Amino acid sequence: MKKQIQDNLASIQKVKSDKEKAMEVVYEEKMASLAVLYAKMPTKNAAAIFDTMDVELAAEILARMPPKPASKILAAVQMEQASKISERLAQKKK
Repeated sequence: MKKQIQDNLASIQKVKSDKEKAMEVVYEEKMASLAVLYAKMPTKNAAAIFDTMDVELAAEILARMPPKPASKILAAVQMEQASKISERLAQKKK
């Protein structure tokens, strides 16, 4: 009985782990897609969106962009928001 419970628990943990991995893959794909979308968008339009975007989300997206479009967007974002995003990006590199 104890062995069966342990086996069931191990099976449940594996399913949970597999689901978490799948969710992480989906998340990464969405972030990569957003990075491409914003990188191709006119800088002014992207910056206007990043001005109101959650700082964590903005940093996640910018971190996945090539440096050139990311720097152009960040330069066009309002100074206070750009500063917060830059701080978040610096923390991610540690």
